[in-house]
Amino acid sequence: MGKRLQGFLMIGLIAGLTFAIGGCASSGGGEASNGKAAAAKEAAKPAMPVPANSRLAKIKIGMTDEEVRQTIGNPDHIRVYPTGKNWIPFYFGGDTMHADWSYSKVGKVVLNNPSRWSRSMKVIELRPDTDEP
Repeated sequence: MGKRLQGFLMIGLIAGLTFAIGGCASSGGGEASNGKAAAAKEAAKPAMPVPANSRLAKIKIGMTDEEVRQTIGNPDHIRVYPTGKNWIPFYFGGDTMHADWSYSKVGKVVLNNPSRWSRSMKVIELRPDTDEP
């Protein structure tokens, strides 16, 4: 066997072992998975209860950005930023971008993209704050 072929086989063997070991290390489940699910459920709840007399009370989790605009109007300030999922190679799911829509003396509506390819965003959190500038 030639030295060149032997080198390719060695690289293939090292790469195969690296993927096998990495797959074993990340296959843990059980309690850690349940903890992540509980944390995700907790994150979906609003941090503060929305006052009944607030404009944010008309907004429901899961509404689209267009429905929010139709319900309470355009925001005073918009901040759009990528999440960590945006930088994962070959990740084609959603939640790669977030947008904070600020309404003066009312609070914020936080939206995310349900799909990387969708221009529409959905409400994931409401943050009432009467001190919002």
